[in-house]
Amino acid sequence: MKKGICLTAVYPQAMSSLELLTELFWKVKKEGIYESVEFYFEGTEEEEQRIRSVLEETGLSAVYLAGFPVKRDRISISDENEEVRRKAVERCLDYYVHAQRIGAEKMLILSGPVWEQENKEKLIARMRKSFLELAEVSAGQKTEITLEFFPSKREPFLAVGDTELVKKIYQGFENKIGITFDTSHVVQMQEDVLQSFQSLKPWIHHLHLANSMSADESHELYGDRHPLFSLENGDFSIEEIRDIYQRMQKEHLLQEVSICSMEIISRGNEDWYYEEIKKEANHIWKEWEEI
Repeated sequence: MKKGICLTAVYPQAMSSLELLTELFWKVKKEGIYESVEFYFEGTEEEEQRIRSVLEETGLSAVYLAGFPVKRDRISISDENEEVRRKAVERCLDYYVHAQRIGAEKMLILSGPVWEQENKEKLIARMRKSFLELAEVSAGQKTEITLEFFPSKREPFLAVGDTELVKKIYQGFENKIGITFDTSHVVQMQEDVLQSFQSLKPWIHHLHLANSMSADESHELYGDRHPLFSLENGDFSIEEIRDIYQRMQKEHLLQEVSICSMEIISRGNEDWYYEEIKKEANHIWKEWEEI
């Protein structure tokens, strides 16, 4: 399992700066903590070819975070309107071209906005239809498409949320789309992280270690803001997330996970955040102990 960092969560400027992004690749390589980098980038084909070249030179694997524009533009592969759903799949396949061009190991996507009137059976059918269309292109390719699920009743209010719904979409359904499991999304739904992971384990190939704030709705970081684990009264302390990671290791839950990344969003002072994330990553990932 490769360990990674969501780079453009820390350095948002790198989403449009080839120079900064490639500098960060070399920085990550030199430090030797992470083996994978996750990012979104908007640029030319030539710039993407350069990204691929630097990734190959550094030996880093990549996750292309297409979830960023999917959320930003409210792209909905789960939409109840067939034309909207079909166009959303086409948009995701357009992003897949970019992911392949940079040589990404994975491309992360999201479901789309929550429905005004809940209909889980129809939602499941729409998701499966989109999965089939995406898998028709991605099956057998190097770049895996992976779906990240979110709490539907909190911002950003996406359709595919709770563990049981995700399981119903995947269970008994042959597809090539993996699951990205984000610890903060599960705890925001007031679900047990280890139980949720165990339930979805067959399809989870990608893990985000992330924090959130649920205790205080007036807090500036309330909701899906991915603060440091040092945040007072956050959903996870650094010791709690380390314990969860250690238990995943001890209980052999991570055999199918190929990339586990730290996802923390900076609030200015990016270099300081990067160093703090490094400290937290080292603490979480240091050789796990028997519990």
